[in-house]
Amino acid sequence: RRSEETISYWCGYSETQVSFNGQLLNKELAVDSPCSAEVSGPGTRAVVGMSAEPLPEYGMYNHGLTLKQGREGLLPGLTFRIKSNYLEHTLTRDNVIVDANYHKAMAILNGAAENQLVEVFLAKLSALQRRLPEGLEELESLLQAAQAWLRARPKLVNRLANRPMLPTHHHGLVPLSLLKSKGFLEGAIYYDLVSGPVTEALAREDLPVLWGRAATGVVELFSARSFYQ
Repeated sequence: RRSEETISYWCGYSETQVSFNGQLLNKELAVDSPCSAEVSGPGTRAVVGMSAEPLPEYGMYNHGLTLKQGREGLLPGLTFRIKSNYLEHTLTRDNVIVDANYHKAMAILNGAAENQLVEVFLAKLSALQRRLPEGLEELESLLQAAQAWLRARPKLVNRLANRPMLPTHHHGLVPLSLLKSKGFLEGAIYYDLVSGPVTEALAREDLPVLWGRAATGVVELFSARSFYQ
């Protein structure tokens, strides 16, 4: 059992097939996240996802050999796994050498967080809008996970201000800019877990009502920005 665990730890993401007693140990390059995106660059393949964990899980590999795995706030609000020729281990094999090549690998991850992950996130929101209220639990999980990712990236928050991203009961997906002009009546954020006479009455006044509680956390992030001042 210990041999299997050791081989699985060091070679689980190997580019070569690895088996133990006939059992394949290779793992998919994936993260535990409600929203993730894959990205590739020179000698690099990675997956990055949003996470509500204060210390998100991560993994770094070179040709599939594990260099470092654990939980740490390397990229706030993001969990990731990256296989890259840029990454090398220290002589003691207990850490990754932080040099110019390391920063190139991290730049690939940051690029994914600013671009590919944004598009996957917006596409998921659009798909969930069409499934509500059945997809409400999934929506809550997605928006909850997005908050730490957005909080750590103020420029991204401003960039998204005019993109349709908040599911509402009767207005479809709306951007935060619409809430600035139509919502926040007397400082309020309207949300509900079910549609009904009240949400319909507010819709007649052209006031959006958000689906679920988690959406208010994202709205508060935007409302704290200069966009609303």
